[in-house]
Amino acid sequence: MKPQVRCAVAYIAACTVADSQATSIYDHERSLHVFLSGTISTSSIHVYDYTNQCAITGRGGRSGFDVFHHGERTHLSINISGNRFDGYESETSSHCSGTINGKTITLFDYSSGAHFLYTL
Repeated sequence: MKPQVRCAVAYIAACTVADSQATSIYDHERSLHVFLSGTISTSSIHVYDYTNQCAITGRGGRSGFDVFHHGERTHLSINISGNRFDGYESETSSHCSGTINGKTITLFDYSSGAHFLYTL
């Protein structure tokens, strides 16, 4: 997965689990704050990524979402159970999984074989 896609998955999963809207997520690998705004509800996602200048939209519910990342032009499936999540990106056929502990998100990207850390 591309860094922008991993970051979007982590952001959506964390905001869903926390049932709140954060205005940014910090990507520790890139040492970068990614600024976002919008809404993530039980039925839809309408978020704008100001750092990457693109929309992220989708539909779904408390346990999962079907999402389109407009900047990378790729479809994502994100499933959430408790504080755990998994994701799939259609463009690269990449899987990821992760956990959320408070404001800290750890994501494992199976295509790169690496862990990535994010903070809301």
